[in-house]
Amino acid sequence: MKNTKGMIIFWINFHNIQEKEFFKRNYLLEHNLFNKFNEGKNFSYNNKQTNFRLVISNLLKKKYPYLKSEKFLEDKLEKIHKYLDKSLLNYESSSETNQIIRDFYETDKIFKKEYKKFLKRVVKPIIKEPFYYQKTPTIRFIFPKEKTFNWKPSIHTDIMLGHPIEEINIWVPITKANGSNSMGLASLKDSLKIISDCNFDFNQFAFKNQNDHKFHTQNLKKLKPLKMRKNSFIIFDPRRLHATLKNNSNFTRISFDVRIITKNVFKKLKKIYVGTGRRKMKFIPNEYYSKMPI
Repeated sequence: MKNTKGMIIFWINFHNIQEKEFFKRNYLLEHNLFNKFNEGKNFSYNNKQTNFRLVISNLLKKKYPYLKSEKFLEDKLEKIHKYLDKSLLNYESSSETNQIIRDFYETDKIFKKEYKKFLKRVVKPIIKEPFYYQKTPTIRFIFPKEKTFNWKPSIHTDIMLGHPIEEINIWVPITKANGSNSMGLASLKDSLKIISDCNFDFNQFAFKNQNDHKFHTQNLKKLKPLKMRKNSFIIFDPRRLHATLKNNSNFTRISFDVRIITKNVFKKLKKIYVGTGRRKMKFIPNEYYSKMPI
């Protein structure tokens, strides 16, 4: 089996010293939502507010008709790898995705309605002010004991990928998430120190993570697996380092992640942020974010 150095990512670069210094100052600033969520807070919802297990189960049947014969699929999601075609399960080391994750880049009207309902009924009362939200959340299927390549967690923050520092991250596991089938999340203190020690040079950080085993191992130890109850989610500071862990459990983890930014904070941004990916997506309303705030 070929060894992997982990996911290869295009990190943000600075064009001059002034731009880097501006970024560092902004990175270390605090605002009210950072103070509220900088160490992460767990919240819960009930199935009357939103039922993501049922919606995801129906979407699976819609995308893969051979699953239609499976009754009560919503109760089998932790074992969904046993029912799916094997071609959907294999990960690609270059992108840390599989075919099913790519298939779920597109959802349907029912999921989008449920997603918006969740943001309105559950998240909005917590944030307590209007916010723009990621138009399509990233839905992830992390299967157990993946054997197609040597999994090396890609430790990162979304800021490294061009996202605004002022965003807030929301992570929603749809299945059980505990131990290795969860997400690993470092404390804000550890995250800031690691990035500061690299002098905010994300390319240096990425190179060392991919090539320096000791450096990667030390950082990985800082990531603590989240222990999430049923129908729970976490809101956390975007500066905290995190990664999908190698799933050594017997259970599939299905989750989605979403980024939000308050209307008030967005209006005060001093620049337009652009993603580092192939599409170079702008983090503005009606492109990456919703056209209108909730």
